[in-house]
Amino acid sequence: MKTVSPIVRLRNALQAACGAIGMGDEEIIADRTGVDVPSAGISLAVTLSEGHRVWQAIETYTIRSVGEADDRQFSTILFEEPVGSELWVAKRIAMKVAEGRVDTAIDRVAS
Repeated sequence: MKTVSPIVRLRNALQAACGAIGMGDEEIIADRTGVDVPSAGISLAVTLSEGHRVWQAIETYTIRSVGEADDRQFSTILFEEPVGSELWVAKRIAMKVAEGRVDTAIDRVAS
């Protein structure tokens, strides 16, 4: 029986979960170091935390400056979950992406 890597398991789970909110498979990019969802500014990688392998989800976003200052990029660790919980990680990411899309839609109506 062939063992599937955690990255492949997460990519497949993300494609399923994010597909439910209208994202295409091409919007989820996996390489040998992790999985990215560039349209949401989210990156996932396996890291060590207290001696255990975990998925670390990081969101990177840009704050537009006022005036002549340069835009600034910030990164935030969204969460860490144990490797092996790829379905739960995919669900959390899909919910985060959906929440961002709903917020954007409401902001458009409100302005």
